[in-house]
Amino acid sequence: MSLQPDDDDHQLLDIGEVSARTGLAPSKLRFYEAQGLIEHHDRKGLRRQYAPIVIDRLAFIVLSQEAGLTLDEIGRLFAARGRDWKRIARHKHNEISARIERLEAVRVRLEHALECPSPTFVQCEHPHHTVAHAFALSPSWSSP
Repeated sequence: MSLQPDDDDHQLLDIGEVSARTGLAPSKLRFYEAQGLIEHHDRKGLRRQYAPIVIDRLAFIVLSQEAGLTLDEIGRLFAARGRDWKRIARHKHNEISARIERLEAVRVRLEHALECPSPTFVQCEHPHHTVAHAFALSPSWSSP
């Protein structure tokens, strides 16, 4: 994983500047580096210097974590080559799509509950309130 800048690339960014631009503490940047997710290009004194592309990489890491990917999964995605990275990306895409569907069901339920005249959240009988359809019809451990 080489993050070396091209000749026409901007100047390297000091760890403090990367921290200021991303809102991530320098300790978090060093942690991501220890995990193999980013790497510094050079040092200026004791301070790490990063290629500008690290900002995009960090944005992807943070957004991916918020979407539920683990650092190990993100690392595998970054390290994969050829068809492997697409296979990994497709699998995570499918998982995230399913999670979005479940989140949408909860969002619709809460949206209705905010306007519902029922005395409590669980007493509403409106179809928007029911999300039992989110469960499989048979337990996953049962045989077909």
